[in-house]
Amino acid sequence: MINFKSLPQTSASMHYVDDSEAAPIIYMHKETGEYKREPAKMNKVNVNIHDARKISEEFELDMHGFKFLKNQNEPNFDHLNSKQIEKDFYPECSNIVKKFSGCKHAFAFDHNVRDYTLAKKHPNAYKPVKFAHNDYTEKSAALRLSQLDPDKTYKSFSNFGFYNIWQPLREPVVDTPLALISHNSIDTQDLIDISLIYKNRTGKILGIKHNPNHQWSYFSHMKCNEIIMIKCFDTRERVKAKFGIHAAFQNNTTASVAPSRRSIEVRTIAFF
Repeated sequence: MINFKSLPQTSASMHYVDDSEAAPIIYMHKETGEYKREPAKMNKVNVNIHDARKISEEFELDMHGFKFLKNQNEPNFDHLNSKQIEKDFYPECSNIVKKFSGCKHAFAFDHNVRDYTLAKKHPNAYKPVKFAHNDYTEKSAALRLSQLDPDKTYKSFSNFGFYNIWQPLREPVVDTPLALISHNSIDTQDLIDISLIYKNRTGKILGIKHNPNHQWSYFSHMKCNEIIMIKCFDTRERVKAKFGIHAAFQNNTTASVAPSRRSIEVRTIAFF
C-alpha cells in the first residue's frame, strides 16, 4: 500500500465531469452556421496531486493502472514526421508493452504529439488534455478491436488490452505535466461514458466525476528517457486495474515562463 501522505504535493485545478451530467458530450469540431451546441458541463475542483518520483517504482499496471519506466531510449525522430514515427518508434513501443504487460503480442497503431504552442500553428500537434478521462469504454474498446483486426487474425487470443506509451520530447517537463489517479482509489460509481462528436463519427471515452478519495500522482521534471505506461483497457478478469484515468494539469508551483510541454503518446493494442 502506497503511503501518499509521505509525499510532497501540490494543489491544482482538475476538470471532472459535473455531477449534473447524465450523458455528457464533447464536440471535437467547430460550430458551423447557425448550429449551436451545449458541451458537457465540467466541474473544476482543486485537488492535491502527489509528486511520486521518489516512489516511482512502486506503481504497477495491474494494481494502479500505470507504471513509471526509467532509463528508456530517448526519442530519436522528427516529432512532426508521422511516417518516421510509425517506422522508427512504433516497434519500440510495441516491445515496451510486451515486456511490461506480459502480453504475447502487441502493435502500435496511432499517436499524438502534444505541445500547446506548437498546436496553434501545426496540424500534427495537439494541446494537452486537461480533463480527467480514460481513452476507452468497454464498448469503444471492442469497436476499436474490430477496426484494428477486421479479419479476426488475433481471435486465438483469449484477452486483449490497450496501452499508451507517454514520453517527453523536451526536458524537463515543467508545464502541464501528466497526472494519474491510482485505480484502487476509484469507485465505479464515479465513472461515466462521454460521447465525442466529430464531423463524421461519434466516439466514446470514459469520464469521471469528482470523489475526494481519488489519489492523484505525477512525476516531477520528467526527462526524455522516462516513460509513463498507461493502461487504457484490459479484458482479463483476474486483473484489478482495467484502466488508468489521467489528465494534464497546470502546476502552479513552477515558473510561468517554462516552455510548453512537448510529449508523444503512442497507442498500442496487446493480446494475451
